[in-house]
Amino acid sequence: MDADKPHCRLMVVLPVGPDNDGAETIQSLFTYCTSSLIVLAVDDSKLLETRHFLETCDPRVIRLPSAGYPGIRGGLLCSLARAYQYALAHYDFDVLLRIDTDALITGPAPEEDALALFAGKPKAGMLGPYRVGYDGGRRDFGVVADMLRHETGWHGLRRFSRRRRLKAWLSAASALGYEPGEHILGAAIYLRVEALRAMHAAGDLNVDEFHDSGLSEDHIFSLLTVRHGYMLEDFVTGDLPMGVRWRGLPDSPRNLLARGKKIVHSIKFYESMKEPEIRAFFAQERAKHAASSILNLQERKNDPDRHSGRWSRA
Repeated sequence: MDADKPHCRLMVVLPVGPDNDGAETIQSLFTYCTSSLIVLAVDDSKLLETRHFLETCDPRVIRLPSAGYPGIRGGLLCSLARAYQYALAHYDFDVLLRIDTDALITGPAPEEDALALFAGKPKAGMLGPYRVGYDGGRRDFGVVADMLRHETGWHGLRRFSRRRRLKAWLSAASALGYEPGEHILGAAIYLRVEALRAMHAAGDLNVDEFHDSGLSEDHIFSLLTVRHGYMLEDFVTGDLPMGVRWRGLPDSPRNLLARGKKIVHSIKFYESMKEPEIRAFFAQERAKHAASSILNLQERKNDPDRHSGRWSRA
């Protein structure tokens, strides 16, 4: 722990674009996450109202400007890498969550589940949807493997320095068992802080030369996780907390809650359900949880045994 920096248990990095200010995702974080947390909102919206919201909504939310590069591939990679550097420079934290604005926290303290898994698996570096999806189907890494071959082949010579770095990362990761193209889906991931510090110490978070790369941030950060000796781990299947799919929800909102899923993506649709209906469902669930939490707190305050040593936080 760095005594010179403020400590929070959970560091959240939330990229914000022009179509969503992240308000509901932020609200879901504050509703369900029981740990101390800071939200770094990486603002690429270019909208004054979004900027005003992010700067005034809560003192635990810090607005950071994007890196200024366009796009959701190399441009987003650069913005997130700068946010990770900011987090490491200004805070001491236990775990980092990178989450999209079309993802929500839907159950209590998923960060504690992530920290418990990290504690039990010291070489786990990144958690999320990995080799098997929510529905049990195998994820295909072939397209990303082809992209890596493209950028490290003769096509990559026009970006010689970037090509050289990428080849070096691939060589180091492959020696540790990396399968070309394998990655955790970037919609919602937990990163071990030690893995992030290793990337930073090696200069691997200085990635502006990737601003026009076709590779996405989840591809690069997964590669770097393995390159630094850590493993990618499933956080979706069975009783694990994520109910995440690339496009649309992997199950109905009600089924996701019944299965104990605490992080869901993407709330843009599920079968015939549209985004407003899905958001309304989860907003109602948040309100129930908040009301229940207030009621439980009031009951504990009224408990005559609370001063006897038998009153403890739920």
